[in-house]
Amino acid sequence: MIVQTLEEFDRLQESKWTQQRDGRPPTKARKLSSKDGNIKWTAWTAEAVFGRWRALPAKTYSFFRGRAVKLGGFRLVDNVPAHVAALCEVAPGSICWDKESKAMLVKCSAGWVAINEAHIVGKRHGSSEDFVNGYGLQQFKADNRFVYEDREASTKK
Repeated sequence: MIVQTLEEFDRLQESKWTQQRDGRPPTKARKLSSKDGNIKWTAWTAEAVFGRWRALPAKTYSFFRGRAVKLGGFRLVDNVPAHVAALCEVAPGSICWDKESKAMLVKCSAGWVAINEAHIVGKRHGSSEDFVNGYGLQQFKADNRFVYEDREASTKK
């Protein structure tokens, strides 16, 4: 490939073009900040949330009881468990526990994502099961049908 490019260098040089529009130089993408990792459950589909986590894995967060929570280990949920399917009318940002996968399932504007890691910012890293056990959600874990709706998760910007 390099040899071919060098052999055709003069011809390729003649067909070059610049990325200018209206005589202006090309623009650069803005620098990403930590605010870009805030998940907007009410506005984004499950695919968009998953894509944001893939693009910014170290910066993905949401809010729980008014505190920032770092999230990780996202998966798209294709086959929603029966106990979750029965809750399809819950608000985006609502959390449901899946005993089989030991993951929090979070409702997006369209679809669900599974989250395997969650911790309050500044606290020890842990699994979603540790998070559920540590933040007063034992009844949440015990009852497969319990749904925690954090109003701030869906309204914070």
